[in-house]
Amino acid sequence: MLLFVVAALVVFSIRGAYSFLAVNDPVEDGALVVEGWLPDYALQEAITEFGRGHHSRIFVTGGPFESGAPLPEYRTFAELGAAT
Repeated sequence: MLLFVVAALVVFSIRGAYSFLAVNDPVEDGALVVEGWLPDYALQEAITEFGRGHHSRIFVTGGPFESGAPLPEYRTFAELGAAT
């Protein structure tokens, strides 16, 4: 019985996680915030979204690279994303 209850909780948690975590509710004339570590195609989608005119600013965020990063001219993911 305990195994059934735990399994049911796991299934319901997984099925309900998407609707909780994937909320997309943009605000008109607000800021668009983008993670700098996103792949190029996702950054291009962010540029397209910004070009629709619904946002007044775009912010690229991201933490520092670990030592030995392959792109030494950028210190953070934010700088890399902004340059991309």
